[in-house]
Amino acid sequence: MKAIILSKSDYKEKNVIYNAINENGIFSFQAKGAQSPNSPYVSLNIPLTVADIELSEDGRYKHKLLKNVTLLIGLVNGNDDLDKLLTISAIVELTSRCLDEEEAGALFTPLLQVVEALKLGKDPLLVTLIYVAKILKICGTELEVDKCVFCGSKEDIVNFSFAEGGFICRNCREEGMVSEFSPSQMKLIRYVFKSPDFTLKDSEKYTKEDKKYLLGKLNEFIDDYLGVNIKSLYTVVRDL
Repeated sequence: MKAIILSKSDYKEKNVIYNAINENGIFSFQAKGAQSPNSPYVSLNIPLTVADIELSEDGRYKHKLLKNVTLLIGLVNGNDDLDKLLTISAIVELTSRCLDEEEAGALFTPLLQVVEALKLGKDPLLVTLIYVAKILKICGTELEVDKCVFCGSKEDIVNFSFAEGGFICRNCREEGMVSEFSPSQMKLIRYVFKSPDFTLKDSEKYTKEDKKYLLGKLNEFIDDYLGVNIKSLYTVVRDL
């Protein structure tokens, strides 16, 4: 079965317990001897590795055992930059924590697209932003980024509010309401939530600072809405 590796934990006798995701959700399995540098399973020790794995039952062990593996996509190499490495950690944490283990199966296809986009060298910050948007949609959050949430107007949009659920036009903006987003950042919000995939057409229009700012605001929203604090996203916003 095709699976994406999320994380690993070293176990006794040089074994490793892997957490992975497939279309059915998040699951764990054990690979004997995978801590050894000569192990045929060593490629699985890198997060977001995509592999075709075969598991077997063994009543002596709590987890199923890895029997065979075929590497499909190896994501990280020695030339990868800090942006990519930090965002990989954030993507893994988002995948592992935002949904229950069984519900997380809905993230498998978007996550596979994330891996393919990063492998092609796409902007890791934008890839992460679009992945967050897809996670929020799966969680039932539909933020309005086409028109004013109050009157439906598509003209003179001047504000975006997580609390109100999307864009707000000038006529509906309450007196004294201050926008947390600049016009360019609101365009980025629409781009992120409307993007059908991770091809990132016209992505050069958006600055790194705007992407980091929006990622920080989305992280605050995830904390408020889902009650999940994604610490690695704070690291991305702080250190990139």
